[in-house]
Order: sequence, then C-alpha cells, then structure tokens
Amino acid sequence: MNEKQRLTGHRDMKRNIFLLLFPLFSLSVLPQIRLHNPMFCWYADLWAGPEGIIDSIYYDPPIPQIWLGDVSVRDGIFGSENKDLHLKEGIMRQYEIGITLFQVSKNLYRGIAGISTSLQFVAHVINLDRHYMPHRRGDDIAFEPAVEPLRSSNIYYQMIRIPVLAGIQTSNRLFSIQTGPSFEIRMWGGRHEYRDAEGKTDRPRIHVPPLGINWHVMANAGPFTVTYTQSLIPAFQLSGGIEAYTRSFTVGYNFCFFRSYRYKKAFIKQRETERRMTRDE
Repeated sequence: MNEKQRLTGHRDMKRNIFLLLFPLFSLSVLPQIRLHNPMFCWYADLWAGPEGIIDSIYYDPPIPQIWLGDVSVRDGIFGSENKDLHLKEGIMRQYEIGITLFQVSKNLYRGIAGISTSLQFVAHVINLDRHYMPHRRGDDIAFEPAVEPLRSSNIYYQMIRIPVLAGIQTSNRLFSIQTGPSFEIRMWGGRHEYRDAEGKTDRPRIHVPPLGINWHVMANAGPFTVTYTQSLIPAFQLSGGIEAYTRSFTVGYNFCFFRSYRYKKAFIKQRETERRMTRDE
C-alpha cells in the first residue's frame, strides 16, 4: 500500500467513524419543546400554553425520518438539462438519501397551523457519464474525455440540513402540507469517486459551496411523505461558467407517526376529562 492509499484510507476511516458517531450523539440530546428523536420515538413537551396546557402537541406534522428519491441536475434554478454536465441518463441515476435526527414543532393556531424544523443528515450522489473525467480547477470543475471508459464515476457530498417550514394540518394529523427554506452545511466538500478501466478506485476532492439554501414543499398522508426540493445555490460550477442546481423529488416514511398519533389522542382525551371534572366541581 503506497502513501497516498494509506492517507486516503485514514481519511475514509475518520469519515465513517464520524458518520456513525454523529447520529448516536443526537440520541443523547435531551429533546426540547415538541421534539422527536426518531431513532427511538422519544418525545418531550416542555413549553406550556395558557392554563398550563401544552399547546405544541396540537401541531406536529410528520417529517420523514428516512427518505429516498430522484435528483435532477439543471443549469439554473429554472434551467433545463445540459449535456455539458455529462450526467448518466436514467431514473435514479442521481439520487438523494437522508435521515432526520430530530424534529421540533410549534403550534401557532389551534393545532391547524404552525412551524416545524429538524436536523437532518443528507447525501447526494450524482452519477456521471463514464466517458468523461471531471477535474477540479480552483473552485470549478472541468470535464475531459476519458482515455478509456471508466467502470464507474460519480460526484457525492454529504450535508447537515435544517429546514424551517410553515404549514397546516388536519385536526387528526392524517394530512399536512408545509413549505419554506432549508439551510445546509456541506461537510468535507465534495468527492469524485471513480473506478478506472483497470479497476483502481480513487476519490479526489472537488469543490462544492460549503453552504446551501433550498426551497421545500412537503406533504404527508399518514406516515408517508413526499417532498419537492429546489436548490437556490448551485451544488457546483463548471469551468465554462455553467452552474449546476439540484431539484429533488423524494418519498419518505415516519416510523413514529402511529405512536405519536395515539399519544396525541390520549393526551386530548385526558385534557377533556380534566376539564369536565373542573366544570362539575
């Protein structure tokens, strides 16, 4: 093993350890307000409303705990596909996968309207045409024809994402729709991972902006969630000046939905019982 492979192996090991420890650390964080720790469906309601009634429980739209979906890479926010990006064609050739580490929701009006935010870990994988090799040139990426077709080639980067969504939900929480911005911290920059014709693998670093902003539209039916996300800051830029923006359509699932649904019904029933007993006295 040469020095370059040894250093690459150490970096990958540190990355994998961090990816393991980060969600585990989140499990030890004390939930706050109406907060979900979705790994174990932990809840806490620490903000009380009038008469000591916990109002945050009434607004709690499901944010997906895991999701996966297709990513489209365009040459502008409202741009079209561009052949200069040298993307691999086909459904799910570019994709997004993510998990929610915890969620906070706050009721604004009778459990029908409110705001939600969450801490999420997200990865984008952009598969490239195997006949072109990308290279980093400063803060840009330049493509050159590959001497021999690569066996595989993709750009990937990981992000910490914090959406801030305003929305409405039905009183029974079975349906909701939310929209708003999300803010990203793109960790470690980006990587071009490829395997050449001889089977050798390398992961050179490429440049992606360290911060990102998106716009979200999210809707749920029971535990299932569909989300449309449009980036407002490019994921990367080509040396010719083309800026690559991502838009994604993902489907997710909230494992805690039915538990929190039962929890809410039991809570409301308890409060109604207490109010009847107070009136009878």
